[in-house]
Amino acid sequence: MDRDVAARVLPGTMTAHERGKRVEGMEAGFVFSCNVKTRSQDSILSGDGSIHDISADDWLEGVEGDADASKLAVEFRDIRAVSYAAQSFLYVPCTPAGKKPGEARNMYGLIVEARTIGDTAVTGDELQQEVTDFAFELLKYNYEIQGCQERLTFPSELPRFA
Repeated sequence: MDRDVAARVLPGTMTAHERGKRVEGMEAGFVFSCNVKTRSQDSILSGDGSIHDISADDWLEGVEGDADASKLAVEFRDIRAVSYAAQSFLYVPCTPAGKKPGEARNMYGLIVEARTIGDTAVTGDELQQEVTDFAFELLKYNYEIQGCQERLTFPSELPRFA
């Protein structure tokens, strides 16, 4: 993970934790999360990623259900990113290792959500871009550890929000 993003977003970042957990059941798979906190733990930058049986359009419809005036969005190839205030949501098609694309009701997609809680060192569009950059780092890492079969080549960063 690029810890520079956390340093730009949070005032006085002190700790970072990464964690992965295998989940059994209907949405079986692997959930990966990363949490960065300040010394006082009053400010947090966190994110998590997991694979779901959902198409890009259905995912977007769900994410846009919470739309407000702060919405920023960008697409690059099959990667979609939507950001609101201090939250970002990313989607990329991802058929995990051991699964076949036809097994999904819709299609398999890797979803990453990232957010800030508490005070931040930046605000507005700059905060949305930084949280999205953090989410994109999580997306790339999750894509690798989930064993996504699509074999997409990721850019070093997503296009900037306009």
